[in-house]
Amino acid sequence: MMPGTEVSLALIIISLGVIGVILSFSLTDKRKSQISLILAGIIVLVGVVRFGQHSLSRHRWNRRMKTYSQERPADMEALKKRLQERAQENKKAAEPPKTK
Repeated sequence: MMPGTEVSLALIIISLGVIGVILSFSLTDKRKSQISLILAGIIVLVGVVRFGQHSLSRHRWNRRMKTYSQERPADMEALKKRLQERAQENKKAAEPPKTK
C-alpha cells in the first residue's frame, strides 16, 4: 500500500472505533453496552497499532535512506535520475492519444 493510504486506513479504523464507543453508550441493555464498548475499544486499539507500525516502519525507511545517501551519493543521484525518467515515461503513457 502507498504510505498515504496506509495512514488513512489506520485513521479510519480509529474513527470507526470512536464512533462505536460513542454509540455503545446509547444502548439501554447494560450487557450489550459493555460488549459493544469492549469491541469498539479493540477496534480503536487495532487502529492505533496499525498507525504505530506504519510510523515506525516509515521512520526506519527514512533513516536507512539517509544513511544510504550519505554512504553512496553517486548511487542516490543515479537513482533519482532513473525515478524522474520513469515518472516522465509514465506521464507520457497516461496522456490520452491525440485525435485529428
